[in-house]
Amino acid sequence: MAKPFFLSGSTSDDFEQTVERRNLLPPCPDSPNCVRINRVFQHTKASVYNTAKSVIKDMGAHNVELLEEPLRINTVFKAFIYKDDFIVLIEDEEAGDSTCRVHIRSSSRVGYSDLGVNRRRVKRFLRKLGGRL
Repeated sequence: MAKPFFLSGSTSDDFEQTVERRNLLPPCPDSPNCVRINRVFQHTKASVYNTAKSVIKDMGAHNVELLEEPLRINTVFKAFIYKDDFIVLIEDEEAGDSTCRVHIRSSSRVGYSDLGVNRRRVKRFLRKLGGRL
């Protein structure tokens, strides 16, 4: 019997993937509590990085670590009593100077399923990021 959508966990299969290319972030486990995707944006790395920092702050991140080389944001979100790791890594796309690839990984630290929390977080992040660029 299939689980109702709202009870299912998060997986990378929940997202339409762009052209497959290596993802620089660690792979997700087999459990449905992690999402790892990448997206191409027609903006410079610096503008996407600065906008991503603002979006993450507005999303209520509990802890944020900013790295400048490579451009990476390590974040912790609290979901109920649990902590989830959210990583954004930005690199130049081979297509040109004004294009970059954003690698995203959102994962629960504990538990088998996350009831879709990471999926919703990644979708919200992408929606807000795209709306501000």
